[in-house]
Amino acid sequence: MMDFIYELNQIILRELGDAIVNRRKKLGLKQTELAELAGYSVRYQCMVENGQKNVTLCFLVSISAALHCSVLELLNDVMRSIEGSLTSNKRFKKLWQQAVESVEQKKKARHMNIKNKK
Repeated sequence: MMDFIYELNQIILRELGDAIVNRRKKLGLKQTELAELAGYSVRYQCMVENGQKNVTLCFLVSISAALHCSVLELLNDVMRSIEGSLTSNKRFKKLWQQAVESVEQKKKARHMNIKNKK
């Protein structure tokens, strides 16, 4: 995997962890309580909140239910933070742009491969 994609993913995972922490604290829950409600270990919960663990859709569903919100609401919290970072964080903006450019290059290469096969 490209370094900038890895770094971008790490930032996004930290944003998700922050969103979970913010919602957990608003509900007055401790990590242990949220982990129990969501059905995950406290260690896993801690790693997610610290942005050290990638998550599955199943985890997002469980954690959202425990936080009394939808997965969409939780992801919207993350997206608001990311959008803020795009305007205020030069490093994040550069990483995001590299990711977009990489996708565009892959699309062009794929299109050329398809065109050449005809």
